[in-house]
Amino acid sequence: LIAVMDVGSRALRLGIGEVIEDQPLRRLETLDAPVAIGVDTFSRGRIRATTTEAVVRTLEDFGNVLRDYGLKPGDVRAVATSAVRDATNREVFLDRVEKRTGFQIEIVDAIEETRIAHQLVRHLIGPELDQGVVMLLAFGGGGTQLIVQKDAEIELAESRQFGILKLQEGPIEPALRAARRFLPKVVRSIARVHE
Repeated sequence: LIAVMDVGSRALRLGIGEVIEDQPLRRLETLDAPVAIGVDTFSRGRIRATTTEAVVRTLEDFGNVLRDYGLKPGDVRAVATSAVRDATNREVFLDRVEKRTGFQIEIVDAIEETRIAHQLVRHLIGPELDQGVVMLLAFGGGGTQLIVQKDAEIELAESRQFGILKLQEGPIEPALRAARRFLPKVVRSIARVHE
């Protein structure tokens, strides 16, 4: 049995699966709980105590489900992206969550997030992804990942700190400035691939 957890900008997600040699992963259970950590981080710069408590309660519930499968919080690979990564009090948040629930949450950096998005699309689309020029644009709650590739060779892979939730909750001007600097670079990269 394996279990993974995503501590996202808008929700906490837990997936439990079974791996049997020479067989595809069998999904046993998927849990999804709306806890909007990103609203705090992108509007206030920090995760509020009330949101931390909501996360703790949710993870305690996830822990009960894990026990039904004979798993413990330490058996789970738990990752978080920009909603936790960008919070000024992330260390306090991570410490409190681990002490109360046993879950150790790993912060995924922006470029690793981009790599994971690419792997997911490669898995979903298959070999067709490696033909011709492809652009992958993934809008997350706190960031945007962009990958441009030509015939399976990655020409550009970047992550920027403007995402859907960040645009809704945070000050708009910094995000717009970042987008204005980023988009011309994207256009030049695509033009270079087509030369």
